[in-house]
Amino acid sequence: MGAGALVSWGFAGGLTRELGSGGVLLASRVIDGSGRQLRGDDAWRERLQNRMPAGLDVRNDGLLLASDTVLLTPADKALAAASSGAQAVDMETFALAAAADKHGLPWVAVRIVLDTSTDSLPRGVQQCVDANGTLRWRGVLGLLAQPGGWHGLATAARCSRQARASLAVLARALGPVAFAAPGLSAP
Repeated sequence: MGAGALVSWGFAGGLTRELGSGGVLLASRVIDGSGRQLRGDDAWRERLQNRMPAGLDVRNDGLLLASDTVLLTPADKALAAASSGAQAVDMETFALAAAADKHGLPWVAVRIVLDTSTDSLPRGVQQCVDANGTLRWRGVLGLLAQPGGWHGLATAARCSRQARASLAVLARALGPVAFAAPGLSAP
């Protein structure tokens, strides 16, 4: 038996001032660089919206941009926002949504903003953590050796603390029941 639904859950980069670090985007759609859009399950997204804990900055019905690279500068983020109309960017959701659509599965995207539209991230910041979120000291030391590396690393650390706090609040508040797709029971 395969999956009955797919969830894109994790971090994204902010593209507009609407969402600060730790803000939550419940994306109704995801768009790739060619302009192709895929729509998530609206009923499931609304059910999640209704269970959102107080105190979080939540945007429902947003557009999420797929990118192959990390957008490092406010200028890069502004250009991406202007060309796509998206509020946030990530590197995973479009592939997940395309797989779900191919197999006729519902999908939902819950993304927490890590870096905001006005944050600059240092080149190589993606080398500081692995795919599991584990700190890579070699990457951190490389950033510290760059001019301005301390400032960029401090920005990334601040954003990470805020986003991880929101992610933890959401995980506790929503629980597995909220992530059961319409028509499916929770584990």
